[in-house]
Amino acid sequence: EVKKYFEFGSEMDFIANKRWLIQANYTYSKSEVNVGSGDTVITQNSLGVAQPASFYVVDGSRLQGQSEHVANLQLGWEDDTARSQATLIANFVSERTSARGRPGEPDLIQEPGVQLDFVFRKDFDYAGREYGVAVELRNLLGEEFLEYQELGNRVVINGYELGTRGSVSLTAPLWSCRKMGRPAPSGAGLFRAGCVEILSGTGWVVITSSRRRHEGVKPEPGRLS
Repeated sequence: EVKKYFEFGSEMDFIANKRWLIQANYTYSKSEVNVGSGDTVITQNSLGVAQPASFYVVDGSRLQGQSEHVANLQLGWEDDTARSQATLIANFVSERTSARGRPGEPDLIQEPGVQLDFVFRKDFDYAGREYGVAVELRNLLGEEFLEYQELGNRVVINGYELGTRGSVSLTAPLWSCRKMGRPAPSGAGLFRAGCVEILSGTGWVVITSSRRRHEGVKPEPGRLS
């Protein structure tokens, strides 16, 4: 796996304010199933009677769902000034066994191919609150689902278009919180900055996001905004 960030000096804000990312990884896997002459299996259709495993699994075939080659490439940028980020993601998965064939038939093979996705996210403030918007585009290359068997020639068992999908989402906080950092009474600890939410007239809950409340200090009543 390789991951690298880049920054370019430029008079153009679009380039200068961004941190560019390139990330890639590759996995090679080799597997096979060993089936001996005396190996047996009991299936749902065998009514409890053991049958030769070679009826269902070919000796030396790869594990079900295992692809030899899996690769991923990501290109993107992050902009702290604009509070945004964008990523172009390409995934490649080589052919794999999707299901075992019926007795005497070869396994079903699937070719996932290459899937190209794009994700954009941006945070912004409105009316004193922080929001986030995200745009996701999936399968930009229009890769199809294809599942087949090799029975002398290729026989397509299941094939259909996955289509290109898009979504837009908006996130918003359920509540906002008031920052606190007041000095503690003499002889007591210090209450570090946190978030206060009133649950009842006398009750209180402190949400500190990993900060601690020292004993002897109770936060001032706050209110939801």
